[in-house]
Amino acid sequence: MDLISARFAKVFNQVDAYTTYTLSELDGPPVPLTARSPGYPQELGDRGVQGDVTVDFFIDEQGAVRMPFVVGHPSTALANLAVDAVRRWTFEPPTRHRRPVLVHVRQLFRFKPTAPTASAQP
Repeated sequence: MDLISARFAKVFNQVDAYTTYTLSELDGPPVPLTARSPGYPQELGDRGVQGDVTVDFFIDEQGAVRMPFVVGHPSTALANLAVDAVRRWTFEPPTRHRRPVLVHVRQLFRFKPTAPTASAQP
């Protein structure tokens, strides 16, 4: 009976569970509406705080970011900058077969100090 129910659900697009999709399963890549990069305070660069931060998150059927979390153990200060930025992002709703869906996304941020710019000398 379970096999018949599963086939019936598949034919009629009925889902018993909430499904998360990957980027490759979407109709196209998520289109950002707002997506500013995290700031990198000069103070952190001056203290030598640098590194990569990977943030995993979901984009829901309305295009809102949900549950951003950091992968690994980067600097807490850099992790906070990255997560705070991602929380503010919005997207067009991701779609699969032209229907809005939930998608899992991973974003890498690289934080490194910039070289000081040389001042013009008279």
